[in-house]
Amino acid sequence: MFKLRFESTLPVSRAQAWHWITDPESLLAEMRPLLKMTMPAGQHSLESVTPGAPLFTSWLWLFGLLPMGTSRLTLTRIDPGQGFVEQSPMTSMRFWRHERRIENERSNPPQVLLVDELTVEPLLASWVTRTFLKVFFTHRHRVLRRRAAQWVAPAASPADKPAKRQARPAPPPGPKKTGSTQAPTR
Repeated sequence: MFKLRFESTLPVSRAQAWHWITDPESLLAEMRPLLKMTMPAGQHSLESVTPGAPLFTSWLWLFGLLPMGTSRLTLTRIDPGQGFVEQSPMTSMRFWRHERRIENERSNPPQVLLVDELTVEPLLASWVTRTFLKVFFTHRHRVLRRRAAQWVAPAASPADKPAKRQARPAPPPGPKKTGSTQAPTR
């Protein structure tokens, strides 16, 4: 069994971070292209589920091509606006626990710190699993940081957004150029 921890400072509100970590489309976008996870149609949010009850069985596909097994997605704890604990039975793991939480960023209160802590006991090849999880969660956090950097705060009005760049007017016509580069003679 081993533990891993990943964290990212995100310049977004707690509410926005909570939306991203509970919205199925946002979660799937975090995983692409490394992992494809199937979800039933109509799964709108993970925040409205009953803790401890399996939500659905999902197929996990490496690069969307190679089957890696299944996960019976189960959230054992949900703290709205703060985080959740996923402890799902998986075909490739003896034990899987993923805690994702949103903390206040102490040095910059408008920002949040998103933390993922994993406790894992794979069935086989512990070093391969550890390496893959490091690459995978580093990728997920990179996607989140990129998304946060592009995010415009929802409180901003359209007037607060930067103006679109205006096309520059064409310069006034200058003297006509001739094909000759020599100075005129007298």
